[in-house]
Amino acid sequence: MRLLVSLIIAVSLMFGQIVVASPRDDAENIARFMISESNRASNLQNIASQYVLFLTRELGKHSVRVVDSERFAEMLPENEIEPWLVRLQEIYVDRLLEIIEPAKLAQLANGVRVLAENTDPSQTADGKDFGVAIIVSTAWVASFSVLIQEIKQSPPNLYEAPYLADILETDGIVQFPNRIWRKDLIAKIRGGG
Repeated sequence: MRLLVSLIIAVSLMFGQIVVASPRDDAENIARFMISESNRASNLQNIASQYVLFLTRELGKHSVRVVDSERFAEMLPENEIEPWLVRLQEIYVDRLLEIIEPAKLAQLANGVRVLAENTDPSQTADGKDFGVAIIVSTAWVASFSVLIQEIKQSPPNLYEAPYLADILETDGIVQFPNRIWRKDLIAKIRGGG
């Protein structure tokens, strides 16, 4: 096995072919930077806020009014929001591959790597770093807009979202026309419709 690996490396070096990342790898590296641990929570929160907007519309069809959307978003289970974050990353990678040529994508991936490694906040970014940030951020915003449309097109069926019963039972998040209405809707959600 070692001989095979050594042979592949030797042949690559002989023919001047250096193994480099593919454009998809570069785009995925940029996406990982955008969804790094330092900003993952804010991304989840932004998605949850959008998710609540569409759930609010669905609940409105049942005469339920959301009065505290922030608490509503906080109570959404992460496993409901996490797939949307994964989808956002997929959309973003595809967007980068659509709008940026491979050589520029490699440069951006390198720029993002440098930005990520720069842990000294006292160092000022030069114009090149600023340019990288603008391109990466603009594509991110466009991708988020696409994600919002996808969320809008696929709101969950209230009766297939048992976590909603817990949210509806929590005081101060939603208002019902009356207690019986509340009790009935919660029972229907818990019963699956």
